[in-house]
Order: sequence, then structure tokens, then C-alpha cells
Amino acid sequence: MKRPAKIGLAVILAFWLVIIVLLIFAANRPAHVESGDRRCDHPDDGYSYLLKSGWETRACEEKRLLLSNETYDAAVVFLLETGGYEYKSGAAVAKMLVKAMSEEYGDAVRFDENSPAVADSIYEGIRFGGSINGDEALFFVFHPDVGLRLYAVCVYDEAVPEKIKKEAEAMAVSAEFDDVGAVYAKYMSETKETKETKETEE
Repeated sequence: MKRPAKIGLAVILAFWLVIIVLLIFAANRPAHVESGDRRCDHPDDGYSYLLKSGWETRACEEKRLLLSNETYDAAVVFLLETGGYEYKSGAAVAKMLVKAMSEEYGDAVRFDENSPAVADSIYEGIRFGGSINGDEALFFVFHPDVGLRLYAVCVYDEAVPEKIKKEAEAMAVSAEFDDVGAVYAKYMSETKETKETKETEE
């Protein structure tokens, strides 16, 4: 497989800005919740995820997924990234993320740099604590394959029951890809086509 090109810190910042926007979106949209835990498929990104009872899928589009629990004002956001950092471990990417986000957003997003631990997932990953706009948060970086990273963040008020925190974390580590190679090929192909189209127009 061809090695993807490295990306800059600006891309990481853009990805996490989307996460913050999605969390704001979740806080202001009415919910319709179906009961019963179940496994759902992301139609665009080729992975399935656990949806716990009392939670709903609020937004599901290419490279993005938002799950929320309106009763406890809690959310889990997934963001898929393709290309770059193929030689870095999850811990190394997480360290870059902490540095970039801290410099860009200051107190709005905080990371507990003493909390990194291996995430209990089927993929190589790291888990570390922090906060977003004062709400408690857990951040995850998973590395399913060369050229793919899946970011996940759980956000909730400190006062929410421990059960809700555990549900959020269980969903955050639940993603399972059917064919990582196909996902990578899809997005790299789209990127190439977009670039070629722009060059033709110019």
C-alpha cells in the first residue's frame, strides 16, 4: 500500500474544531431515543459501533459520527482521519494533539497529560482525560491501520452517574471496521479525484 503523505497540525485542529461544533449541535437538537442496546453501521466509513440504550445517533456522515444522551447531556463523537502519521504510534499522535489543541484553544480544551493509558479496544489506541468548556472529557486515538486514525471523545458533566460515563466509554472503544483497506482506498481515491478536478479547472 502506498504511504500517505504527512499532514500538518492545522488538519488536526480542524478535525477537533468539528468535534466541538458537533457537541454544540448536540446540545441544541431535540432527541428521539430508541430503547435497547444494539450495534449500528456507519454507512460511509465502513465500521460498526455500539449504541447503548438511552443513547441516540444524532449525526452520521462521512468521517463523522455523533452519539448523545439527552437525559444526562452527554455525548460521544467519532472523527475519522485518513492519510499522514503512518509511522507514529497512538501515543505520539495524542501528544501532538494535546500540544496543538492547547495552543489553539487554551482553557476551552484541557488535557491531563499525566493520564495517558492504553485503550481497551481491538485496535492500537490510547486514552487520556481532560475537559471541554469545563465539562469532563475522555479522549481516544485509535490506529486501525496504516493511513487511518479514528478519534473519539466522550463529554459529560462531572455530576453524571458513573453508569453513563461507563456507557460513553464503552461506545467510544466499540468501533470495528469491516475492511480498513477499502475505507482507506475510498477516501484516498476521492482526494485524488478532487485534486485532479481542481487542476483541470485551473
